[in-house]
Amino acid sequence: NMMNEPKNNAGTIDRTGQQMGNYRLISSLELDKYSRMYLAEHIQFKQQCIVKVWQVQLKQELVDSFLSQAQALAQLVQPHILRVRDAGVENLTPFLAMDYTPHITLQQRSSRGIPRPLASILPLLQPLAEALQYAHNNGFIHKNARPRNILLDRNNDVLLSNFSIAAITQSEQQPNHLRAEEVTELLGYMAPEQMQGKAVPASDQYGLAVVIYEWLNGDLPFHGSYGEMVNQHLHVQPPSLHKKVPTLPSAIEEVIFTALAKDPHQRFSSIAAFIQALQQEYSKASSPVIAQRVASSAPVAYPRPFFPSTGVGNPPAQQAVLTPPPPVPANAAPIIPIQAAPAQYAPVSPASYPQYAPPVPVTPAPSAEARNTPPPQPKAKGSATISRRAFVAGLVGVAALGGGGAWLAFSQRLSAPSFASNAPNASANQSTNPNQQGTILVYHGHPARVDAVAWSPDGKSIVSASDDHTVQICDAQTGATSLTYRGHAAEVYALSWSPDGKYLASAGADKTVQVWDAVTGDSFRTYKGHSDQVNAVSWSSDSKLIASGSDDHTVQVWNITNGAVVMIYSEHSAGVLAVAWSPDNTRIASGSWDNTVKAFSTIQTESFAIGGTVFDYRGHTAEVYSVAWSPDGKHIASASGDKVVQVGSAVNGATLFTYTGHSDVVHAVSWSPNGKYLASASADSTVQLWQGQSKQKITRQKLFTYRGHSNAVYAVAWSPDGKRLASASSDNTVQEWRPV
Repeated sequence: NMMNEPKNNAGTIDRTGQQMGNYRLISSLELDKYSRMYLAEHIQFKQQCIVKVWQVQLKQELVDSFLSQAQALAQLVQPHILRVRDAGVENLTPFLAMDYTPHITLQQRSSRGIPRPLASILPLLQPLAEALQYAHNNGFIHKNARPRNILLDRNNDVLLSNFSIAAITQSEQQPNHLRAEEVTELLGYMAPEQMQGKAVPASDQYGLAVVIYEWLNGDLPFHGSYGEMVNQHLHVQPPSLHKKVPTLPSAIEEVIFTALAKDPHQRFSSIAAFIQALQQEYSKASSPVIAQRVASSAPVAYPRPFFPSTGVGNPPAQQAVLTPPPPVPANAAPIIPIQAAPAQYAPVSPASYPQYAPPVPVTPAPSAEARNTPPPQPKAKGSATISRRAFVAGLVGVAALGGGGAWLAFSQRLSAPSFASNAPNASANQSTNPNQQGTILVYHGHPARVDAVAWSPDGKSIVSASDDHTVQICDAQTGATSLTYRGHAAEVYALSWSPDGKYLASAGADKTVQVWDAVTGDSFRTYKGHSDQVNAVSWSSDSKLIASGSDDHTVQVWNITNGAVVMIYSEHSAGVLAVAWSPDNTRIASGSWDNTVKAFSTIQTESFAIGGTVFDYRGHTAEVYSVAWSPDGKHIASASGDKVVQVGSAVNGATLFTYTGHSDVVHAVSWSPNGKYLASASADSTVQLWQGQSKQKITRQKLFTYRGHSNAVYAVAWSPDGKRLASASSDNTVQEWRPV
């Protein structure tokens, strides 16, 4: 695809750490066939910006032309245009410096194949029209109006980026062979006259109309080979939108098709007139009475004034006076590269250009008084009012099986593991359980359901999160409470201990992820990027990044040091219930209410862009509550409301086998540190231990069932030495035990 790096040109060079003009290139952000984007810093002023370095070598006679055009671009100062600040040429390699503006793109916001209502994009069209109209009035044609160049900044304001520069296009050499997706990216939004080298301002109107068509239809109007797509744009009428959107008023379709006219003279007189007409027809259709009239009346005919066929030139270079860049806002934190673990992949880049997202405001740490305020009293066990999570946890969704791959069952019997541990003495918050063999201690510190549990990296402590709004750390030997964290304002559903042991991350119904000191309980950072409750958190192995999954349908990856968002993955169609980093930091797996397990890439590879979906597993018939990577990164286990655990390939998602030992919803699954065993926790009140790996094959031999809990078990975690487990339950306890 367009994100893949070409093999035979200057674009194979990663210039990270080098200097281009007055800029030091800090990290690579995006790569396409023609350019690479870097996070950069001005050497003298220490201000951050984005530097775009083209892969082409400029023809010597075009160097002055490039600099003149870039200077003219810098004069486009408009609230909805990404500001160009500087430009230069080094050894015939051109580069452009632009404002550093964290963002997401319209391409990321939308999903191809899914029709979306006009109302959801209409608020973006007016500022887009203003930006394009401003450019046209100042002598510029954008020529690249497409979703990946329409940005949404930290305030959700629209920014238009990536104006075409003639000197660059004259130097670029189109490849001889293009894959289908490359043809689509190159020609999908291009106006007929632009394909013939005669771009006019109305060409941008055509491109924006294709963007709107795709938004409403879920697909582009044309597909095919290079020649087929050129022919269709030149001669074929786009398919009617009514095929996928039968409720769309014919007057709105007429407006869009007017902007898609083959002859630019037959389009609207300006892009502003186009969007105004679209808004007028939408307003009419929003009224039930008028909507009925519009639907039954003939299509509205709009005036189509003659549009000059001459192109619009660039302003003279001498008119351009570059102004010094303003100070970088203090909260515009840099994107921090994702560091992959050694051996499997080389760490290439942090968030790619399409995965920019606005850093969120950092909430000040709560005061000691706030942290020590007693939590709200939990509801009585018999109360008729229950939390949303408690209610939906009892539901089992039904969906068609979507091709989860081949179903293989291995029944090889292996010997049970041997574990050994000495039970400690009981304390005030713990007790031994003589009724269940293997129990080491039972922790009674929570007065409400316990939703999550984890071990400290040194194995000396166990931490648990509860509906009582607290997170509690207890000694794994004595059960004594060492710390109670009270920073959350609602139920706490998820937690994770940083691999370096310094911090804990907890999240829940208050829509926040809170990072706090594991020794003192002092708040380090509160992340507020999610718009709904947060169900899952996971640390990268270098303890620098956190991935969090939410009912807002997203997985968000962010840096704990500065709160900067690295990427937002939004391919789930429902809330995200589980997230887990791969052992080598190169992928993240997520489970959702949409019944799927998805894995996506966190680094640029030859096969996948950053944030690109590696696979989409649809073997479950209900929501996916938990995902876990095997320690070698080769397999992913997932637990679901369909009462089973699926184990599949981490390469392509193909199912290896299904574990069916539970009689109710499976809430959690965890691999032992050596990768040989799996533990699964269920609403059937059991934790079941079963064989994970032997001689490179997966089996499903159950080895041990722990029955110490008196109610549904929501979480299970192995101790770092693999000899003990901790489980959390709606019986309000955390239990530490060992298989026997």
